[in-house]
Amino acid sequence: MGDAIYFTFITGLTVGYGDITPVTTLGKIASVASAIIGIVATGFYVAIASKAVSTSIRGQRLSRDFQIAETDAE
Repeated sequence: MGDAIYFTFITGLTVGYGDITPVTTLGKIASVASAIIGIVATGFYVAIASKAVSTSIRGQRLSRDFQIAETDAE
């Protein structure tokens, strides 16, 4: 049952099996925990980068709209 749970997590997390796999229960738990932490960290990095790009694009639009409004007011 433990092997089934381990392989389910490793497959579901798209980590793969590799040539070297943990043998002990503690090693399997550590590898699954490491995979989960890695996927969560990657999600955070993507979210932060997406927010930065979105904010940058929004800032450029606001700046451009403000410049157009100034020229229209003159």
